[in-house]
Amino acid sequence: MSQSQRIGTAGCGLSRSHKLNLIIAGVSWTLGSVALAFYIREWAIHGLPGVENTITTAFAVIGTALGGLLALSGDGDVAFFTGVDEGQREVIHRTSAGAFSVAFWGMFALWMAYQIQPAWRADAWLHLGGLLLLSMIFYSGGYLWRRWR
Repeated sequence: MSQSQRIGTAGCGLSRSHKLNLIIAGVSWTLGSVALAFYIREWAIHGLPGVENTITTAFAVIGTALGGLLALSGDGDVAFFTGVDEGQREVIHRTSAGAFSVAFWGMFALWMAYQIQPAWRADAWLHLGGLLLLSMIFYSGGYLWRRWR
């Protein structure tokens, strides 16, 4: 094999971290698709599902879509499974701080609201689900914005 042939084939194939990102995105989107398929099945068999099922399905589909998009955002971005460089680590820390602030102050506000209006505690699962989704949107949006900036 000549030098020019070796140089031309050196970049072929996917790196380990890119393959892992593709697998994680595929699993995430598959779980979202399964949740949506169960919702559609429920709708076809029993009619329009209740508002709780609709909101839960929306949270599941949007959350898994964002998770898959985050996994595909770049090589090595899934920090727990692949190595990250200093730039990625800084972006992860900055976006994590923002998402943590949203989750912390949101939970504090919910706790205060439950003290003032105890009847709202019955829908705590819905409030916390919305807060987790909002936190995921802040993290994903901030991370992707900083990566593409």
